[in-house]
Amino acid sequence: MDGIKNLDLMIKNISNSTRLMIITLIINNGPMTATQLSKVINTSRSNLY
Repeated sequence: MDGIKNLDLMIKNISNSTRLMIITLIINNGPMTATQLSKVINTSRSNLY
């Protein structure tokens, strides 16, 4: 059952372009603050929470 939940979460995250961009940035750059992410993807910090 955990595998299905993980797969569902992965599909949900990939289907959202902002989430996918955040995941990609963190994979490529390592940990980033909300301020750093918001500057790169041109969104407010509140949109990241």
